[in-house]
Amino acid sequence: MAQRSSGGEAFRPTRFHSGAFDDHATDLGRTGATNGRPCVAFRTQVASGPYQTSGCLMCDHIDGQTWSEWRRFLLTGNAVCATD
Repeated sequence: MAQRSSGGEAFRPTRFHSGAFDDHATDLGRTGATNGRPCVAFRTQVASGPYQTSGCLMCDHIDGQTWSEWRRFLLTGNAVCATD
């Protein structure tokens, strides 16, 4: 079942995507919905190891986390969505 994102386009669960995050290419990128919220998860690879990042759109911001197994830390964070 497709949901609508804030931009009006269809949001289809479990689609695979590619792109960049923090100037590093992403791989294994997925989008989906959790409790009716659009969410994203992806992995980036830097010279010293991989990072797994995920987040969900919560009204006007994104709540998420980044996990680094090789550095043994979990960083939670949020980002304010840009407005036109």
